[in-house]
Amino acid sequence: MARMRERFDVALVFVLAEEGGYVNHPNDPGGETNFGISKRKFPDVDIENLTPDGAAAIYRKHYWDEFRCGELPPGLDFAMFDAAVQHLPGTAVGLIQRSVRVPADGKLGPMTLAAAQRVPRDQALNWYLAYRAGLYMDLITADSKKSVFRDGWLRRLFRLHAYILKETA
Repeated sequence: MARMRERFDVALVFVLAEEGGYVNHPNDPGGETNFGISKRKFPDVDIENLTPDGAAAIYRKHYWDEFRCGELPPGLDFAMFDAAVQHLPGTAVGLIQRSVRVPADGKLGPMTLAAAQRVPRDQALNWYLAYRAGLYMDLITADSKKSVFRDGWLRRLFRLHAYILKETA
């Protein structure tokens, strides 16, 4: 199991492997990306020449720390981090809030953190992953061009679940 100080590093291994290297897919609204870091979100970053260490620094500051992933129970922290990377961080927080049954406002505050500690981890994690699968289907329904990503998105979700179970056992 990942020790507290290493949880970001363990979560990062999964995200970097899933996001891969440089991509500029015409159906991806993020546009040019490298290691999952998009030019749209970070216009001042040289995306094409971004290194894994550069991506890690961005992920630590703008995702893990800013959205308090490390304050969530093990497993939910990885799920939240991965969803914040793939979607908007506010969307990832809203999924946590739905999973622990608090009003969804897109902000990871004291009420959400307390509820995340109270709800049995497996229950919250299963709900989180189910809501995320539903989000994928909603995205495809809203824009049929995104259907090209469906199978990859769902496979990623299953790999994430397996990774969480392995790393937080």
